[in-house]
Amino acid sequence: MKALPLMLKETLTLFNFLKNLILVNLRKYFFYEIATTIFCKKQV
Repeated sequence: MKALPLMLKETLTLFNFLKNLILVNLRKYFFYEIATTIFCKKQV
């Protein structure tokens, strides 16, 4: 049963990687949204 903990660890690593990827993309998206909103308000 040595393979199971290893598989679990790999799954957790992958999950953390995906979670970080999603968080980074969300942050970029929100930053872009806020920046464009501010920019548009300045133009008006």
